[in-house]
Amino acid sequence: MDRRSFVIGSAAAAAAFRPSFAQDTYPTRAITVINPFPPGGAVDVVMRPLAAILEPMVQKPVVIDTKAGAAGQVGAQVAAHAKPDGYTLLSHLTSISGFAEVDRLFGRHSRVTSPIPACSSATISSRTRR
Repeated sequence: MDRRSFVIGSAAAAAAFRPSFAQDTYPTRAITVINPFPPGGAVDVVMRPLAAILEPMVQKPVVIDTKAGAAGQVGAQVAAHAKPDGYTLLSHLTSISGFAEVDRLFGRHSRVTSPIPACSSATISSRTRR
């Protein structure tokens, strides 16, 4: 292959492909934060003001979805089985969010990953693919 064939072939290949576009900016729709405890509890008291501050920043609605029961395990399971796209977050108490340790103790695989500290009394987790 000579230089001329290479240049012509490269130009033809570049012209044949459409320009690739980046993904849409995050978020493109509402963000759901799962509260795994009853309304009025520590997580609720922390997340509602945080959601009110977060909405103007992301310019999309931030919805608090309460899934109380079993010391937060019901909400954690809902978050663990949510689509791993970053639009469903879990807000949990750091004092009892050692469910990964409990799962390890009983030989189960933990599905909730990536703890993101929100403040001293709550933690937000997002499930993503790795």
